[in-house]
Amino acid sequence: MSAVSGWVHILADDVVYSFERLLAEGIPYAKSKFPALESVEATDDRTVIFHLTTADSSFLLNLGDPFSVANAILNREAGATADPAVAMVGTGPFRMLEYSLERELLFERFEDYWRPGIPAAARLVIRYMPEQQAQIAALQAGQVDLIFPAPESSLVLQGDTSVELISVGSAHTFQISMGSDEPPLDDVRVRRAIALAIDRDEIVVGALLGQGQPSGPFPVGHPWAVPLADQPYYQRDVAAATALLDEAGYGDGLELSFMWPSGFDSAGDRIGEIIQSQLADIGITIVLEPLETGAWVDRLVTANYGLTWVSPAYFSDPRFYIVPRDGRQGPTPAALQELLDQAQAASAEELPEIYRNIQLMEADLVYPFTGLIGKDGYVAFNPAQISGVEADFTLSRRLFFYVSSLK
Repeated sequence: MSAVSGWVHILADDVVYSFERLLAEGIPYAKSKFPALESVEATDDRTVIFHLTTADSSFLLNLGDPFSVANAILNREAGATADPAVAMVGTGPFRMLEYSLERELLFERFEDYWRPGIPAAARLVIRYMPEQQAQIAALQAGQVDLIFPAPESSLVLQGDTSVELISVGSAHTFQISMGSDEPPLDDVRVRRAIALAIDRDEIVVGALLGQGQPSGPFPVGHPWAVPLADQPYYQRDVAAATALLDEAGYGDGLELSFMWPSGFDSAGDRIGEIIQSQLADIGITIVLEPLETGAWVDRLVTANYGLTWVSPAYFSDPRFYIVPRDGRQGPTPAALQELLDQAQAASAEELPEIYRNIQLMEADLVYPFTGLIGKDGYVAFNPAQISGVEADFTLSRRLFFYVSSLK
């Protein structure tokens, strides 16, 4: 985005500044996207050299991520004089005009953008409406022209002839994570039993109202996703699950907690009760723990939980679909770490097969998580005001650049 006061040139020195800022002050997630980055230097105004401590097959993928957490380039001068939390500074196709906290964000087209004809719309207003019903009412009343409805909201809009609805199999998935650092979940037989007790088709119907599909850690639409039929412990088998629990010494049953961030996602709020019912079939009693998001995060990052769900969206770097997160579960098995290390140093041609092997090993270990379901994504808009809307697998907001009209 262009600076509020005008526009800025981005030079190699600004790239150096932005990545040095990342290395010094970046949040842990941001830094984790560039683990091998040691330093950055500018050799002239248009050339930058990144120095890495080791080979990193993910580096360019993360550099080109459309969701630019960690790698957005900030002008050095603007970074020293402006507050990026309230004023956007950048080089994009829209120029920020005004921001009202939790109410509205106003943009206008940046006429000097380097790509002619982009963006197509002269103005973009983003309104903050946390409630889905308020969004739907505003769309139907003509007060807004485009929303991203949840699966259940899309059902309401399907019969409305004044609204056009686009659906796409998205990268937004739910995964079950297990606090495998302590008994009983440190026993792979218990984790396998839990995985075998899960009926993903039932969860798609109950949690997503049928608006999705069973999924592994890689979203179903990803070209490197291993079909669920080929992955161990992804098909429901109550008898086999019960036998594993008995073998592990829990034939009389056991009790586990299931925590989740309450209110974070309407589908997520329904998952716990379905899992509770399914695991009861193998003698596992689930105590449901809906938590405030901050409390949930505190327990997640210290592996202080039994079961929970996590809900990643699109990652440009496939590694993030399958890599264990520090502190969230028990130690990474040596054989899995060896494959993860191979992936980091691999060529583009070698990566698909290595990631296939990682998915199969993680399915066998039921570690660090087991895939659950993938959401369908939706864009609903007023065709009388907007044309040229397309949604892709990432559900990124790049479509705003191309629509012909936006109020």
